[in-house]
Amino acid sequence: MYTITRRETFSDTTFLWEVEAPDVARSAQPGHFVMLRLHERGERIPLTVADFDRDRGTVTLVIQALGKTTVEMCDRYRAGDTVLDFVGRVEVAAEAVLCGGKHLQARQQVAGLALGRDDVHDERVVHVDEE
Repeated sequence: MYTITRRETFSDTTFLWEVEAPDVARSAQPGHFVMLRLHERGERIPLTVADFDRDRGTVTLVIQALGKTTVEMCDRYRAGDTVLDFVGRVEVAAEAVLCGGKHLQARQQVAGLALGRDDVHDERVVHVDEE
């Protein structure tokens, strides 16, 4: 079980959770997702990591209540409550990265993050230009 250590409400449908999950916080990076399941009958949903604190072992999510599970999260869960599953990224080395978009520099940065290296001038990076 994973404990919600902090909850902030920004609007009727937008809220923040900080969840104690040391293993997830240890490997979290910008742009990662977590898979969350509230309870045994709950569905698994992906949520974007907004922030993380490796020293405290917490992961922060900013959520907009739009679907069944996120509405339940907004309406029923508070600081001190627990969720059943909170799973982060599994570390797997990328063999190749396919990048699309208009800006070469941004594509190179994304590819570098995905490959875990600074040198993105690599045969494993395939750039696709939009027309």
